[in-house]
Amino acid sequence: MKSNVNHRKFRNFFISKELQLPIAIAHLAYIILVAAALIATVLSPFYTDIFKTGDLWAKHFSAKMFIVLLERLSIAAIVIMIISFFHFIIFTHKFCGPLVNIGRAIARISERDFTRKIYLRKGDFLKPEAQQINDMMRVLSNSVEIIKK
Repeated sequence: MKSNVNHRKFRNFFISKELQLPIAIAHLAYIILVAAALIATVLSPFYTDIFKTGDLWAKHFSAKMFIVLLERLSIAAIVIMIISFFHFIIFTHKFCGPLVNIGRAIARISERDFTRKIYLRKGDFLKPEAQQINDMMRVLSNSVEIIKK
């Protein structure tokens, strides 16, 4: 028997691609720059030891440590970037979903339809703003009813 539970699919997290993707890509670029700066900072002492030290054993040890740390830090940086990208898509979903909903309600207001309410999901942002718009639509609807009478 098929379950009636509404499972979310990842493609549904892209509510507003024109808004979410540029924000997520900018965030990913920022994370890449932070990871590169971190890796460069951690590895710079070993790099300088490889080319400045006269001792062959010191160069060998520095080169081995450089390679081991580079491999481990690169893997960690890639995992952090992937997790961060998906987290940011979910974060923007909770922000862009209400924006799309509010935009549709405003479009209905411009068509003189004050019946559409803004319903937000649990965990969405902009709840106070949505409540203000709902209150505004209720007042406008009451005013239109009074004018019609």
